[in-house]
Amino acid sequence: MAILETKVRSTNVNRVCFSIWEGWEHCSNMSDASIGRILIGWNKATIRLNVIADDSQYIHCDVKLVKENSSIGLTIVYGSNNPMERKVLWRNLINQAHMMQNTPWIILGDFNTIKHPLEKVGGADWGNYYCEDLSNCMRDAELEDLRFMGHLLTWSNCSEGARRIACKLDRALINDSWKDLFPNAMAHFFNPSISNHSPCLVRVGTIEDSLISFPALLIKFIYNTKKLSPNPPPGPLSFPIFGNLLLPCKVAKLEPILLKLHAKFGRILTLHFGCTPSIFIADRTLAHQALIQNGTIFADRPPGPDGRYKNTISSAAYSPTWRLLRRNLTSQILNSSQVKSYSHIRKRVLRNLLECMKSQSSSCDSVPAIEYFQYSMFSLLVLMCFGDNIEEKQIKEIKGAHDRLMLSVGRVNTLNMWPRVTRIFFRKQWKELFVVRQQYKDSMIPLIREREKVKENNLRKDKYVLCYVDTFSGLRIPEDNRKLTEDEMVDLCFEFLNGGTDTTSAAWEWIMANLVKYPHIQEKLYMEIKGVVRDRQGILKVENLQKMSYLKAVILEGLRRHPPSHFSLPHAVTEDVILGGFLVPKNATVNFFIAEIGWDPEAWEDPMAFKPERFLSSHMNNREEILLNAKEGSIEMKMMPFGAGRRICPGYALAILHLEYFVGNMVWHFEWKGVGGNEIDMEEKQEVLTVKKNPLKVLLCPRIKFN
Repeated sequence: MAILETKVRSTNVNRVCFSIWEGWEHCSNMSDASIGRILIGWNKATIRLNVIADDSQYIHCDVKLVKENSSIGLTIVYGSNNPMERKVLWRNLINQAHMMQNTPWIILGDFNTIKHPLEKVGGADWGNYYCEDLSNCMRDAELEDLRFMGHLLTWSNCSEGARRIACKLDRALINDSWKDLFPNAMAHFFNPSISNHSPCLVRVGTIEDSLISFPALLIKFIYNTKKLSPNPPPGPLSFPIFGNLLLPCKVAKLEPILLKLHAKFGRILTLHFGCTPSIFIADRTLAHQALIQNGTIFADRPPGPDGRYKNTISSAAYSPTWRLLRRNLTSQILNSSQVKSYSHIRKRVLRNLLECMKSQSSSCDSVPAIEYFQYSMFSLLVLMCFGDNIEEKQIKEIKGAHDRLMLSVGRVNTLNMWPRVTRIFFRKQWKELFVVRQQYKDSMIPLIREREKVKENNLRKDKYVLCYVDTFSGLRIPEDNRKLTEDEMVDLCFEFLNGGTDTTSAAWEWIMANLVKYPHIQEKLYMEIKGVVRDRQGILKVENLQKMSYLKAVILEGLRRHPPSHFSLPHAVTEDVILGGFLVPKNATVNFFIAEIGWDPEAWEDPMAFKPERFLSSHMNNREEILLNAKEGSIEMKMMPFGAGRRICPGYALAILHLEYFVGNMVWHFEWKGVGGNEIDMEEKQEVLTVKKNPLKVLLCPRIKFN
C-alpha cells in the first residue's frame, strides 16, 4: 500500500505508520523530501520489498512475492508541480526502463500532469506542450496505461458548474513483461473520499479472480457465452487442401473481392488459402476487441512458408527476441532525444530535395513528385541507419541494390508458395533470386563492418551520432544467447529502410495530391506556416511543428483517407478465441482491413471526403491522440494506419514527424499546381502498397528564395 502527499514529518513517520500498518514494514522518501511525499507499507509475511532507488518524486522497489516465488518491479510516483522538475522524473523513468526490460514492472501514482487534452475538463487550456512530456516518456520507456475501470478524471478541485476543474493526474503504467505475466490485471479508480484524488486499487489475479471481484463482469460473461456460436466466421465455399479456388495469392489484389464478400457475409469472414484459415476483419469494434482487449492472443505472426520466423521486428514471433529487437529500435533510435540529434540529417536531405525541385521549377517542366519523395525518404533512413558520413554516391548504390531486391519480392512470393516443388522446376528463377539477394548483402555488410570499426576505435568521437547499425553489436538473441549474425543484421537494415521509405513517400504523395486538388486547403496551410516561421527565407523547423494544428490535421486526414497499406500485416492467433460471436481458431491468420476501418461512416461524417477540419475539434488537438486510440488501454478505435495493439508500428511517431516536416516545407517553399489545372486523378493502384495509379505530376511556383 502506498500513500502520497502525506505531509508527515520525519520525526512522526514511525508513529503514523504504526497506527496505519501495525505489524507491517514501511519505507519513505524522507531523505529526499523533508515533509514526506511518499509512504509505502507492506505485509512482510507475503512480500519482500527492497528499495532500489528513490528521490523526491519516486521510490523504485524490487518486490518479491513470497507465495508465488516471483519478483516484480514497483515504482510509486508523486510528480512535482514544477514542469522542469518533472523532466528529472521522466529521465529517471526512461533510464529505469532499460534495466527493467525483462522484469514485470508497474508504475503507480500521481504524475501531476496529463497525457493528452482529453484528460482535462474546465480551467485554462493546457495545450499540447503540457502533455507531450508524459507522452514522450511513455513512448521512450515503452510503457502504456494499465486497463482500468472507475473514474477517468482522478482529481478535481471539488468545485461545481463552470468553476469545476478535473483531470487524470493519477494512473498505472506497465511494461510488456507485466502484460505477459498478468494479462488480466486491471486498475480500479474509486470515488474520492478524504482526498480530492481517486484511490487506486490494482488487481493482478487470474481471470476467475477478476470475475469474482467484479460480479457485473461475471454476469455479462455468462450471458454472452450462452449467445456465442462455436462456428468460425462465414465465407465462400472452400475445398480441402486447395481452399478457396481462383483467389489471387496477393492480399492487396483481394481488395475488390473482399469488398463484395464483406457485403455478402458481414464484417468478419473466412477465406482458405490451402489448409490454413484466414480471417478478414473490416469492423473497427471487432478490431479493437481483437488487438486491444485480447492483445496477447493476437500478437503473434504466422511463420514463413518454410515454417520458420525471421528475426526482424515485423516478422518475428511474439517472443523475447521480438521484444528485444523492438525495444532496441525504440529506446536507442526512436526516442525523442535521439530523433532530435538527427536534425542535421533532415536538413541535409531537405536541402537536396529543395535544390532538385527548384531546378525543375525553373525549367517549367512538370515534376514527377513520387520519385523525389522516395529518394529523399530513402536517403534520410540510410543516414539514420549507417551514419551521417555516408556520401551521396553510396546512397545511390544502396538504393540500386535495394530496388533490385524489391523487384524480386513478387517472384519470392510465387516461388515460396510451394518451395519444395519450385526448387525442382524453377531452378533458374531461384538462382536469379539468390544472386539478387547476395548482391544486396554485399552492399550492406561492408557498411555494417565499417560502423563497427568506427565504434570500436572511437573515431570521430567529437561528431559521433548513434545510428541504427551501431546498436546491433550489443544485442544477444535470448533463446540462443548469441549475437546477431551478419545476415540478421542485413535483414534488420532492409526492414528499417523498406518500412520507412515506401509507406511514408506513398502517404506524402497522396497528401500533396489532395493539396493540389483542393487549393483552398493548401492556401490555409501556407498561411498557418507563414504565421509561425520567423525567417521568411528560412525553412520550417521541427521546433515549429508543435504550433501547427492545421498541418497536423492535414497529415492525419491524409493517413485516414489514404492509408499507404489497406491491410495490416497478418496476425496469428495463439489460442481459440471468440470474436463477434464466431470462433477464431488457434493458429488462424487474421488480417485487418485498415482502409475500411478508417472509412467507417459511424465514426466519421462523410468519410470519403478529404476534410482536415475534422481533426481540429477541441478533443482532437493532440498529434497522437487518434493514433493512440489504436494502442492498449484505449476505449475505442477510429483509424489504424500504423496497425494497432502490441504490434503497432514502432516508428509511427517518426513517420508523422517526417510527413509534417517535409509536407510543411514543400508548401512553404512552393505553390503546388496541377498540370492542366486542379483536376487530379485520384484513382488507386494496388501493389504492395496502395499508390496512385497515375503518379502525381505538378508545376511548382517558388514562394521564397531558398539560400
